[in-house]
Amino acid sequence: MEFTGERVIPGQVDPDLWNEHVSRYAFASRLAGQLLAGKRRRLRMLDAGCGSGYGTALLAAAAPGMRAIGVDISEEALAWASGHYAAPNLRFQQGDCLALPFADNQFDVVVAFEMVEHLADAAGFLKEVARVLAPAGLLVASTPNRRYYSEERGYSNPFHTREYDAEEFDRLLEPFFSCRMTFVQNHAAAISFFPLNRGQAGVARAEAGFGPADAAASGAAPDEPHFLVALASRQQVPAAEPYVFVPSSANVLRQRETHIGTLEKELAGGTTVIRRLQQEHEETVTWARGLESELSETRAVLDARQQELDERTLWTQQLNREIERLEDLAIGLQRELRTKTEWAVSLDEELGRARQELDKRDRELIEKVEWARSLEADLERARRELDQRDRELTEKVEWARGLDGELNKTRQVLEARQQEHEETVTWARGLEGELSKAREALEARQQELDERTLWAQQLDREIERLESVADGLQAERAQVEADLQAEREQRTAERQQLEATVEERTAWALRLDAEAESLRADMRLILGSIWYRLGKKLRLGPLPRVDRERGKQ
Repeated sequence: MEFTGERVIPGQVDPDLWNEHVSRYAFASRLAGQLLAGKRRRLRMLDAGCGSGYGTALLAAAAPGMRAIGVDISEEALAWASGHYAAPNLRFQQGDCLALPFADNQFDVVVAFEMVEHLADAAGFLKEVARVLAPAGLLVASTPNRRYYSEERGYSNPFHTREYDAEEFDRLLEPFFSCRMTFVQNHAAAISFFPLNRGQAGVARAEAGFGPADAAASGAAPDEPHFLVALASRQQVPAAEPYVFVPSSANVLRQRETHIGTLEKELAGGTTVIRRLQQEHEETVTWARGLESELSETRAVLDARQQELDERTLWTQQLNREIERLEDLAIGLQRELRTKTEWAVSLDEELGRARQELDKRDRELIEKVEWARSLEADLERARRELDQRDRELTEKVEWARGLDGELNKTRQVLEARQQEHEETVTWARGLEGELSKAREALEARQQELDERTLWAQQLDREIERLESVADGLQAERAQVEADLQAEREQRTAERQQLEATVEERTAWALRLDAEAESLRADMRLILGSIWYRLGKKLRLGPLPRVDRERGKQ
């Protein structure tokens, strides 16, 4: 976890900021010790907004009879605290300060340092604190004094929602705690006296000379306190004496001695460096005087060489500019050739796909032609069957006509016999039985003729249906042949167009190849000239791009 300005992290802040925060927990630990002296059980303490957990650990370490719980909404801060601090009477728990996850009257002391200024609903937080505190419980809360922290210093903390002065802070606490006492927390120089091998924090009183004028001189005037620390309870607030927290970094005498020692070491080192630099300066002057004569002789030679060099450099620069122009032109042509070649390749791929599609269409056409041929064969078989049926019908009609002729003959015979009957009734009566037999035979022939006539009519209707089907198949075949012919002509035209486009692009690519080869020949001619080799050997002007790339390889 990194320090962002929102939470103090041990080891990542300057000593002043660290002492400013840790002194509050030392102050609260002393008050908790006073409360613990009058109880027969453990003192239950809650550190609301515990952050990185260093303060909760200090509260738990103040006395074995204290049980401290740190609560914060940040999972990252609680993970850091749990990984750095552990004790039997110490615990960290995630929770929202506006809905503390604890029962009523559960704690004897609630600590909320630098908390209320971060909240939009500070009153809601204090209401929750009053709920979880025992009736005689104590709240120890701090907040920066707005008049000093922001207004005098011209500073704006982006993590603060609202800041308070002393009167506003007291009015914020009043609805929830009837008993209140406000302390001032300021930075001030101090000298502490304590036994060897004992802790540096202790109770102290300001000496008699420390009055308002001294406080003003130290930057800690009582009218403008740096921070406000409030003790609040619904019953009596415990008596608390002035408290001075003296960290190791506040020992001014030790700091001055350390600083003086550092300055002396730096001064000794600076003297040694000055002597070494003076000796190097004298040697450099002697060397410079020897070089001055050589420089005079060299200048005359250099002037002559410089004029020749300027002329050759000018010619070489012109030659190099021309070479670079030709190289850029060649590179542009190669890039254009590459682009066109890629386009031709993509066009060839597209032509391949078109050919595949054309082959697919040809296969479909062949299948349709085969289907049409099979349909034509079926039609031919239907025609042969129709011709067969027609021949059979013709034979049956001729048979019926022959039968009709026989019937006419029979009728003529009957008429002759009728006439004979009229003439010879007696003879006719003798022939009555024979005539009855003839009638029966005639009726049988008539019934057979009717059946054959009905079958002939059915055969005519079947022939008409087959002729209609044959006409439809013929029309469908003509339509399919016409569609296939149109599609074949369209594919032929597309193939011819694609082949013409490919031939045109191929010719264009060949022209570009020829132009590029011509440019390469010109480049080889230029690079092979004696003037170019002479300029390159004398290193007059910049190297061509080809030689630079070859040198890198």
